Amino acid sequence: MSILGSIIAIGAALAFAAIGVITIWAGYLTWNDEVRRGFVSRPETSPGGRTLTAVGLAIPIVGVAVLSLLGAVQTLLVGLGL
Repeated sequence: MSILGSIIAIGAALAFAAIGVITIWAGYLTWNDEVRRGFVSRPETSPGGRTLTAVGLAIPIVGVAVLSLLGAVQTLLVGLGL
């Protein structure tokens, strides 16, 4: 049973890592495809608005990615019995 539990924990760690990587990738695509294009097409946007947009996009993406990757590491350590 402990081997089965370890396999399940390692699978969960891989799922957490995948969520973190996909979040970072999706944030990068969103920044390149949507946010930068909006900044170029609307030059009247104030620097404060641009900064608020960048921070509003970055904080949730970085938060989810970091917590997912930390969860992956912790779950992997549990699955390996370390």
